[in-house]
This record gives sequence, C-alpha cells and structure tokens, in this order.
Amino acid sequence: MINRNFTQLIIVGNGFDLECGLKSSFSDFLIPRFSRLMGELRRSQPETSGWILPENWNLSISRSGLTLWDSVLFDYSGVTRGYQGSWGDVGRLTDFLRGRDSSQLFPWADVESYVDSVVRFGDGPNSPVTLTNQACCYYGSEMRRGRRPLLSGEAAYCHQIIGERSFQPHAIERFMREELGRLEVDLRKYLLNCVHENPCYVERSKGLMTALVKAGLSDAVVGDAPLTNVLSFNYTKPTVDALRESGIAVFENVHGTLRDDNIIIGIDGRLSGPFSKSTRRVEAGIMTDVATLARMDDGDGCAKSVDVIKVFGHSASLADYLYYQDIFNAVDLLNADVVVVFYLYGLNGGGGERGIEAIRGLMTEYGWSVGAPDAEGIADRLMACGKIIVRDSSVVSSEATP
Repeated sequence: MINRNFTQLIIVGNGFDLECGLKSSFSDFLIPRFSRLMGELRRSQPETSGWILPENWNLSISRSGLTLWDSVLFDYSGVTRGYQGSWGDVGRLTDFLRGRDSSQLFPWADVESYVDSVVRFGDGPNSPVTLTNQACCYYGSEMRRGRRPLLSGEAAYCHQIIGERSFQPHAIERFMREELGRLEVDLRKYLLNCVHENPCYVERSKGLMTALVKAGLSDAVVGDAPLTNVLSFNYTKPTVDALRESGIAVFENVHGTLRDDNIIIGIDGRLSGPFSKSTRRVEAGIMTDVATLARMDDGDGCAKSVDVIKVFGHSASLADYLYYQDIFNAVDLLNADVVVVFYLYGLNGGGGERGIEAIRGLMTEYGWSVGAPDAEGIADRLMACGKIIVRDSSVVSSEATP
C-alpha cells in the first residue's frame, strides 16, 4: 500500500543510468565522433603547421556522419588537455581519449555549458555567432583569392553550407539550431543501441530505483511505501511494471524520452531564444510542470509539499537551475520542514568536491533569487541544520538488487 502521510520527490541524472551499466555519458557518445573528426582533419594537416581546412570541409563532415557541433564541442571541451603527441596521430589521440575516465571527462552539464557559450550573447558585436559570421566572410574572401586560410572548422563549415549571400548572424543561428537537431538524432540512435546491448538495464534500473525510494527511510516511521514522484533528466524511462513495483506514482522526463523520439539538448531556461530549454521543450511537446511534482495530494484533496527531495546522479549544475528553483519555491525550502538529500559519487573515497561546490553554487543562486541576506553561505547553513544532507551514492547502490 501507499503511505500518503510521507511523500518524496526523487531527482535522477545520468549517474543513475551509468550505475545501471549504460555507456550513456556524453564522452562515450562523443569520443568516437571526435576520432572521426580528427581523421578528416588529418587528411589536410601537414605535420609542421596548424590546421588548414580542406576546401570541401562540409563534404568531409557529411561523409563522416558528423555535425557542426562535433567541431564546436571538440574545440570547447578541452578534451585533449594533457595530450603530448602529434595532432596528426589519430590512433594515438584516440587511445589517449579512450584511456580517460569517461564518466568524469565530459559531463552532460559541461556539454550544455559549451552550447551556452556559443549561443548566449545573441546578436552583440562580441557574440560567437557574430564573430563566426565575420570569420566566414574572411574565409570566403581568402578562398576567392586562391588562398586556403587557417580557420576554425565551424566557420568553414558554416560558410560552405550556407553560402555568402545568406551569411547573417540570424542565418548562422538557425543553421546551428538545425545542426543541434542532427546531433540529437544521432544521440538518440546511440542511446537506443546502448539500451539494446544492455539486456540487464531494465532489471538494474528497477532495483536501483527501488533502493532509492527506500533510502534513508525507517520502516518504523514510514510503514508502507511512501508516495513518490520522480523527475528524470535522462532520456530513458522504466516500464510501467517497473514503476509500479518500485512504488512510483509519477515519473517525468523533463528533456524528453527515447521512446517518444523528442529528446532535447538545451541551455539555461532563463535565456530566451531557439536554444533555451524552455523553447526546446515546447517545440518537443514536453509539458512537464516540475513544481507540481514537489506537491502531492494528501488523500483528503489537499496538496502538501513533499517531505524529502532526493537527488541521485545529477550534477546540480546551474544549467538546470530553473528546475530546482521551481521545486524549492514549491516546497518553500527555506522555511518549511523539507529535507534535501544529495547522493554524490565518490564522496566516501575523498571525491565529490566538484559535487559539493555545485550544490553551493546552486543554493547561492537560489538565495539570491529569494533575496536571502546570506545567499553565499546558505548551503552551509542548511547543511548545518540538517536541511541539506550529502551522502555517498554507494549507500543506495549497495542496497540495489543485482
């Protein structure tokens, strides 16, 4: 039976699927694509000079099944930091990339921040979009003079696809949006294949979710299964039977699902425009109101705030800040008797510093939004009084059925 006297909201990120055996990190998806990108660049790379792009760079990208964003993310990610070999040695570079910890190398939140860095500044004179426009015009003029200029891959690609006549910032922005859609299609195909190749995923996710529902709850206090809602930042979704067996009332994927073919990659919803998560979600038909997940019917027709919010496998990055703000406002976090538990990977082993700093950043942002006088110290204050609890994710994983 469901215990409506005790309610909780569970928030899960990609760490949940990684724990269930999916190779679902963005680095798992991108590193093979980076290797193909390097292969194409190597075709025109003299060992003694910088990158000189081929005249038909757009055809090279298309031939490799890549997108503009593969080039952008490669440039922005710093993924090759520490690499000592020749850029032209594709095999050695690939081995270097594959040898790094993929779960930590390229978090999803970082991908969103790179997209944000490229599109954030709109039509201003220092906008990356505007600068790309200028670079592409330079590229075109140099090509007309019979020269092959040294230029970023994205600028050359934009120039060759769009053409000079339509080369305005809004045209580049529209093209970048179309290319992001192509990347999302490829990501969906990749993740579907990951699920297909991991037949144990369904059972593992069911076991982990069941353990997460029960985590930290005393049977003497809770009794029957607590009423639980789940907000997922992943694109995977458990079966109806798995949800029922885990005691889940509502399970919402805020960025779309593989099943519905509407997954999105977006930037902070506080910004408007074609790349913002709010715009992308509307376009994809994702109408989840996250605030409603934090308030539940108590059985007498009245809505009450959840008693506990659990966060597992999510970075709590500012890229998803608006979702947290809506949830914290819905439960009146600073005043109500609500506890937030963050389960961080590697905390007991001395890791987790990045996660704790992300929590501090998230709570500072929230403190500013509600006018708290001690915004920068609000996370530590809530930790001190037990309203924010940080635990190692292994306390949940160890209880999950294999």
